[in-house]
Amino acid sequence: MKKGEIVANVLAEVCGTQRDDVRWNGSEASYEAYVAKAQPGRLWGISPEIEVTTCDDLWHLGIHCCPVCHNEYPDEKELAKLESGALAWLCCAPIRALRANVLGLKMNTRC
Repeated sequence: MKKGEIVANVLAEVCGTQRDDVRWNGSEASYEAYVAKAQPGRLWGISPEIEVTTCDDLWHLGIHCCPVCHNEYPDEKELAKLESGALAWLCCAPIRALRANVLGLKMNTRC
């Protein structure tokens, strides 16, 4: 998946979802406004042409994704750099598996 697709998917996933959490109160009154403003910045260093690994790409490894990350807070996923050099936009479940090296993959760093 490319950067633009990731941003579009995250924005589509949060569309219409309202949060009453304190951190959404302020100049950015809605969760959607916060995500629309913050999400592109979280992926700022990625070229639009680069393919980014996502949770869907790791499904065959037997990882069951976190429903909270995917359904409640899709903007909270993390950008990681795999040992192969590939970038990955992942929820907490594959991040934990990568840190424990249970996938046969290694995570170099969090970006």
